[in-house]
Amino acid sequence: VDQFVAPSQYLKDRYVDWGLEADKITVIANGHHRRRPDDFVPSHSPDLNVFGFFGQFVDAKGIDVGLKAARRVAEATGREVEIKVFGGNKEYATADYLAKIEAVLDDAPEELIVTEVGSYSRDNVFELMSSVDWVLTPSIWPETFGLVVSEAWDARRPVLASRAGGLSDRIIDGVNGFSFLPGSDTELAQLMETCIGN
Repeated sequence: VDQFVAPSQYLKDRYVDWGLEADKITVIANGHHRRRPDDFVPSHSPDLNVFGFFGQFVDAKGIDVGLKAARRVAEATGREVEIKVFGGNKEYATADYLAKIEAVLDDAPEELIVTEVGSYSRDNVFELMSSVDWVLTPSIWPETFGLVVSEAWDARRPVLASRAGGLSDRIIDGVNGFSFLPGSDTELAQLMETCIGN
């Protein structure tokens, strides 16, 4: 092999740490096919309180972190918080993880609205992202790139992302999104509370 390609500086650094020569690996972001029409004008819910999760319904993606944070906001403020979960492969989540999610939802306040939409495709992701105000990427395991960030930006949706791996390369806090400590539902809740209605 003459040259390697990594989609993020984070991933390049991991390979260099493992012994690959730095000049043998180049960072080139993953491509993304734009879906946004030229005349697209973003619209939002009246209360700017709809958060969307897009990805695999598996342990490492942090759906539980997003739900815990939303519950915290609903309980602390009494304001309505809606989470739409767009994700497939739920059958690959561990039983313990699914139980953890159920525990978060047990006896949740009525202000917390959770809709499990199911899987989606690249063909309809733009329309689905346009139906939320904010995109959550609460991964707890380091992402190599985070294609969902590109898709969110295409739909003109701000991203709330954990600083997990390549996500921290992409999100400039307060400029093109907001970031939080991986696994911290407390820090994410603070961000969400700031975002609602803003």
